[in-house]
Amino acid sequence: MQQIKITSDGISVSQAAFYGKRIITDELSTQAKQVKTASAAVRAGMLACWAEPIFDVDGKVAGVLNFFKDQPGAPNKREINLIENAANLVRLVIERSQNTALLKLAETVYHTSSEAIAVTDAHGTFIHVNPAFTKITGYTAEEAIGNDHSILKSGRHSASFYDEMWASLNGSGQWQGEVWNRRKNGELYPQLLSINSTYDTDGSVKFRISLFADISKQKANEELIWRQANFDSLTGLANRRYFQEVFQHSLKMAQREKHNLAIIFIDLDEFKPINDMFGHQYGDQLLAQTAQRIKTPLRDTDIVARIGGDEFVILLAGNPSKEDALLIARRIHEHVLQPFEIDGQVSQISLSCGVSMYPEHGKTEAELIKQADIAMYHAKNLGRNQTVFFEPEL
Repeated sequence: MQQIKITSDGISVSQAAFYGKRIITDELSTQAKQVKTASAAVRAGMLACWAEPIFDVDGKVAGVLNFFKDQPGAPNKREINLIENAANLVRLVIERSQNTALLKLAETVYHTSSEAIAVTDAHGTFIHVNPAFTKITGYTAEEAIGNDHSILKSGRHSASFYDEMWASLNGSGQWQGEVWNRRKNGELYPQLLSINSTYDTDGSVKFRISLFADISKQKANEELIWRQANFDSLTGLANRRYFQEVFQHSLKMAQREKHNLAIIFIDLDEFKPINDMFGHQYGDQLLAQTAQRIKTPLRDTDIVARIGGDEFVILLAGNPSKEDALLIARRIHEHVLQPFEIDGQVSQISLSCGVSMYPEHGKTEAELIKQADIAMYHAKNLGRNQTVFFEPEL
């Protein structure tokens, strides 16, 4: 098959494709010397050529109907009508073929998509849902259709959250964000949701199309990465980095509100001999259990971190007094002094505590921890197993 190059100076079919309009060559022999395809047509006994472009649904030239005649001359009115009708018929066939292909593609995407697709009316009542919707939510199409999104509500979002969502939908026709929803079995899960609206000829909302994906695994991975970066793997307590971040935030709050803060610096007494006697595995379990005992008397506003092998530091926020700090330190002593039984071996450990107060003993994180550390060493020197407040003379 000979390829026809689409140019402005080719035969009728090429020009019709190039210009997107009907081209009539009433004397084909005049082109035979310049164009090979015209010469071939003349040798075959064709002396005239009429070309009619065919357009697709986007208005682009999809092809050309090319008519040859064994006599020179232009088409008459009846022949032009036949040419136009033939081109329109072919265009309809192309449009139908394209639409059918698009519908098949859309149907394939709808049924095989890993994202849930839900079509609702303007008020949010389900009309259609795809298989991924059932897989994610647990609701079959029969159970969902006729109900609205309230069957999925988790209860974790306020009324204002949904008010803002509907305001966006009614204003721009779109909304996108993260939502916590509830599966049919009651399990809560996070999803990334996108809603778009389609409109009727009068401008009213016809359908709302929701696409969402379950992002539970993504959230779990993010949580794991965050915990690994901010918490001690052995004890589950905050690490030094996260403690400093919280401390800096609390200092700013205390400065603004003119509140107190307290730092309790803790070092376990005689931990090394126990670790050497029973082994590192025993020592690790002892540290993990001690950490939980230290944490038990603390309030929701407090944070404790493991900052060294057997060293811990506590930040008491919420405007504590010296008496509050002393009371919490005493309760920590009481909890930690209880005997430990690990792998059948019983041991007992004590701790020494040093306390500093903001703003009395320092204005920065480094100053306050240093003063509490000094007070803790003074507690060690006084015989261990006690709490000492920082004083300048120390």
